[in-house]
Amino acid sequence: MLAAAGGVILSTRCLPRWLGWWALATAPLLLATVPFATSGPPTLLLALIWIVATSITLVIRGDRVTVLAPPRVAVSA
Repeated sequence: MLAAAGGVILSTRCLPRWLGWWALATAPLLLATVPFATSGPPTLLLALIWIVATSITLVIRGDRVTVLAPPRVAVSA
């Protein structure tokens, strides 16, 4: 999930680039620590902090993003 999100963030710039790079750096670390999952890998904390940082960024930017409504299509019967 983090690798995909990081790629989308960097290609579309929908969020700050530092969030994209953070996601791309954390994704392989999470995979590398899978064998140590029972002891609570510290990289899981990086992923949780990324989720919190992304949530805060989205809340702060929520009112600034303008979404255009799709054009209305006339339906005739």
